[in-house]
Amino acid sequence: MSTDCAVEVAPLVEEVNDLLDRQEQNVEGARARASTLAHGLKTPLTVMRALAQDLRRTGKSASIPEEIDFQVGSMQHLVERELARTRDQASGQAMRYEVRPIVQKLVRAFQRRTGGEEIEWKIDIPSDMQSPFDEFALTELLGNLIDNATKWTTDRIVISGANSPTEAFIQITDNGPGIREDQLETVLRRGGRLNSDVAGEGLGLSIVQDMLEQRGIELFITNPKEGGLAVRIDWSRNQEAGQYRSPSYSSD
Repeated sequence: MSTDCAVEVAPLVEEVNDLLDRQEQNVEGARARASTLAHGLKTPLTVMRALAQDLRRTGKSASIPEEIDFQVGSMQHLVERELARTRDQASGQAMRYEVRPIVQKLVRAFQRRTGGEEIEWKIDIPSDMQSPFDEFALTELLGNLIDNATKWTTDRIVISGANSPTEAFIQITDNGPGIREDQLETVLRRGGRLNSDVAGEGLGLSIVQDMLEQRGIELFITNPKEGGLAVRIDWSRNQEAGQYRSPSYSSD
């Protein structure tokens, strides 16, 4: 609404404009979240459809029930994550959760995937390390980063972390080709891709970036001297200040 109005109604016009701005942000956030959720459900549904076709064609079902159960669990996780976000937002409180059990669970899951057993996995996470995320947010963040690493690694992925008053981070490092410095912005943009032949490549890192921005936590992507790519979730600055921002999902 135009602010060129009588002084008496100017405060009302300003409030209405603020309300309209918030509504627009909510709509954009809903669209982005729908895109993210659709991306997460697409792969499990594709796998389940392929399993159904194999069962119809061959009649063999030895490993199909277990795989269907795994894929249904993945979809259930996505739904529960959205419910957790709603609860988290309503409570207005930042959550904390132990990191190592989630990392171990994710590594076991990725080892079951095709090619996962050929990767050398190293977990270097303190047993008492906690993160400023709830279980579902932490699983989503690390799952996206590990998934991205498996697509590009040659044969090794290291998941490391630190938890001290001045240094707090989780880092996923692979020994793949890395990313050129001039391409980093493209990778972090929602849906940005460097290689259209790699299934799902592009959205994962932008999802992570979006989720971290809501909490005021930093994401760093670097090319280590020894090669590969290192992606770090870093909340050292928050740790030093003793402050954690409660999540706001209006634009996620």
